[in-house]
Amino acid sequence: MRSRKLKKLISLLICLITIFPSSAFAAEGEDLLFDVYVDGVKVHLPDQGTFMINGKRLYIPIRPLYEHLGYELSWNGETNTVTATKGETTLQIPVGSKNVYLNGEKKSGDVAILNENGRTCISAMFLTICHGYYLRWDNIASRLDVMSAEYFGNQMLFTQNTFDGANGTKADYNEFYSMAERAFLIPGLNEYVVPQGITYSEKTNCFYLSGYFQSSMRRSVICVVDASTGEAVGEYEINNVDGSPNYGHV
Repeated sequence: MRSRKLKKLISLLICLITIFPSSAFAAEGEDLLFDVYVDGVKVHLPDQGTFMINGKRLYIPIRPLYEHLGYELSWNGETNTVTATKGETTLQIPVGSKNVYLNGEKKSGDVAILNENGRTCISAMFLTICHGYYLRWDNIASRLDVMSAEYFGNQMLFTQNTFDGANGTKADYNEFYSMAERAFLIPGLNEYVVPQGITYSEKTNCFYLSGYFQSSMRRSVICVVDASTGEAVGEYEINNVDGSPNYGHV
């Protein structure tokens, strides 16, 4: 069993939720057909239109995306700029620029707004830069989830802090959640860890959580969380007795 320090605090797990694994990328110039969901609701893309460029950025057509978000759009042919308006929020999106303007304030990305086959397309990263959305890429399903902070928080699994009758089997998860309190974020969820078990040590004042990785990405692990701070403080990767990696349930 090998130990290594986690470099991320629990709070950083949320900040690092944007995951684009290299295996998800299509070669430059190829279309990668993927679905887009905003807070769990699928965005209707009439001609699909999503694509990837330089193996780094997922692009989405602006019109169906922002109309799904409730914006009204207009086009200025002289400046090649799309304007999206919703209430008191105005977003100006100039084609060919790495900058957009949110209520007049410049917001900079590292890739430009593109025109692809007559469609103005924006990098998904601007949804985080301009609107604070969290992004989650599912390589297996070719799915991009765009999540508001509230929706994202509701999707995360938290450990129970207080639960009367914990030994009972509860088929109704709503009932379980009503008797539980959020204590800390389980480490590794954004790295596809499937939690298996939890125990607490009075000697160390730490929780120990076991889990395995989907698709055998890594060896099964035991993560350690400081009960007083809710901070991830350690991680143990598990080998079998013969020294070979253990990828199974733990």
